[in-house]
Amino acid sequence: MPTKENDQTAGSKSENGGDILNALMSSPIGIYVVQDGVIVLSNTMFQETTGYSEEELTGSNPMNVVVAEDQGQAKEKAIAMLRKERTASYRFRVTTKTGAVKWIMESVASINYKGKRAVLGNFMDITEIEQFRASFVNSPVGIYMVQDGKIIFTNKKYQEIIGLAEDELIGVYSLNVVYPDDRDRVRDLAVKMLKGERSESYQYRVLDKVGDFKWISETVAPVHHQGRQAVLGYFMDVTDSRLIDDVLRQA
Repeated sequence: MPTKENDQTAGSKSENGGDILNALMSSPIGIYVVQDGVIVLSNTMFQETTGYSEEELTGSNPMNVVVAEDQGQAKEKAIAMLRKERTASYRFRVTTKTGAVKWIMESVASINYKGKRAVLGNFMDITEIEQFRASFVNSPVGIYMVQDGKIIFTNKKYQEIIGLAEDELIGVYSLNVVYPDDRDRVRDLAVKMLKGERSESYQYRVLDKVGDFKWISETVAPVHHQGRQAVLGYFMDVTDSRLIDDVLRQA
């Protein structure tokens, strides 16, 4: 959540921010604008997520809805993103008007709004994902969720296999972790499984953070997240068994 101080640290800005905002008002993601330390604009999804009306939000400090324990890190990460020292979205908790606690994933950018510098926030409710996280955090199988082609959730095992932290994975296109020569085949097999035309897991290669090959066995299933279609993937490192198979085949 940006504050007035965050706004003043922002670097670049968009000169056509007003035109962009008009297009974003109907976005399924919460959108808001902060100027001079207070909210000056919010879309319907932002209002629904927080439980406050447009009138209640306008003129308020955006930090008011953030859980007290999370305010420091939310502010710190927003400043880093505005300074272009950070590109990954960040998570924090908010308290709605009814007192419910929700997990939020946010990114911010500097824009020009009505001739003055402002901060544009993208504000997504990921409470369901956090519930997935609690269920799958200790799973021996890598688990991830994709929506609109991008990774929106990973468990610890998935991060361990790929060798990347969650902040480095969230928002990345899921096929980007697949070895380039295998991407078309993986896409085709995943689509067939999602359509119910295939039930057997498929294997492909990934490159981890240090550039080593790993063989993955994967299954995917269609799910819904916040009323929209998403994909849940089960992701297992089978490199050792694949190497044994290769040795036996050569023998």
